[in-house]
Amino acid sequence: MCETALKQGKRVVIDNTNPDPASRARKQFKAPTLAEGFAELLEIPFRLQVEPQRERLYRQFSEG
Repeated sequence: MCETALKQGKRVVIDNTNPDPASRARKQFKAPTLAEGFAELLEIPFRLQVEPQRERLYRQFSEG
């Protein structure tokens, strides 16, 4: 598909953030583990402080 578009002089974007069906199917966050090679794991609590009129916009892009 990309090769055909390129040969036709069209622009192409390749997004490899979810390269296979298995990774696209994963929707739940899995916390990293030391077994993955990390020397240390830090948990940093995120506290959202946003103006009420901007909260809807933030949630639109962060919660899908």
